[in-house]
Amino acid sequence: MKNSFYQIRIISILVLIISSIGILKAQVKYEVQLSDYSKIHVIAYMETSENRLYMPIQIPNDLPNGPASFVRNLNIHDQNGNVAILNAFNKEDFYEWHLENHEEKIVVEYDLLIEHYLYNRPFGLEEVANREEDGVMIIGKYLFIIPSWDEGNSNNVEFILPESWKVSTARTNNNSQMKFQRVKGIDLRENVIYIGEHKEETIKIGGVNLRVIIGASLEAKRETILYYLKPNMVAIRDLFGGTPRDYYLIVFNEGEIAGGAFNQSYSMLFEKPISDNSSVLWGHGMIHETFHLWNGRN
Repeated sequence: MKNSFYQIRIISILVLIISSIGILKAQVKYEVQLSDYSKIHVIAYMETSENRLYMPIQIPNDLPNGPASFVRNLNIHDQNGNVAILNAFNKEDFYEWHLENHEEKIVVEYDLLIEHYLYNRPFGLEEVANREEDGVMIIGKYLFIIPSWDEGNSNNVEFILPESWKVSTARTNNNSQMKFQRVKGIDLRENVIYIGEHKEETIKIGGVNLRVIIGASLEAKRETILYYLKPNMVAIRDLFGGTPRDYYLIVFNEGEIAGGAFNQSYSMLFEKPISDNSSVLWGHGMIHETFHLWNGRN
């Protein structure tokens, strides 16, 4: 009996050690820096055994490499010095950088220009990135260069911003508003991030914390937008008998009407004028995107 007890304890300790090693090995740390809305500076500390780095592509009509085209000043190095990029490839669904031989731990540093609005695309800016009056809206997968497609890997993200700025995500904050720890790869990439001097309002509906950002150009119609959003949330929650998550982020900005839904958030563009009469257009879009918070992006 005593031997069995010690065997169980040893097995439990080994499981914990193996799990911890897996988390530490997979972990990537990102530092995201902004001083204005024209570009984002990223420093990533990561491990890679594939000699590959990746960024997904959503291809505009006149920009074959998609969001990867906005990456500038890419520098990759390890403790032995710079690591040169051998080749970069457009794989249709993603952009891929091939690296020379290097230590497993590397530092990836780059700038990302926020100039997506200059190019035509089959889908709207709400599904990629845009520069707004009060901040930058970007989908995580078009911000972060990644070492693998592992959806469950662990990522730490720290935002270094001017004092009056904030970052809004669907995730609960750890330690401070600017630091997020142990974010799964799928949640890091497949969600909306909003950075800047915007106004964020948290609405509680049936135990759900709904973080809402209404762009500066739509601020005058805030009450009209919320008047339609709140009952829609309640109706869809009641239809499904609950909510999958405790926190969601919803972003509304001005533009040609369109919407993009992600794991725990969605981004939508409204055309003016916004009124009860025009709600048959933008209100329908709002219901559609809100529904995706329950049934995913299908």
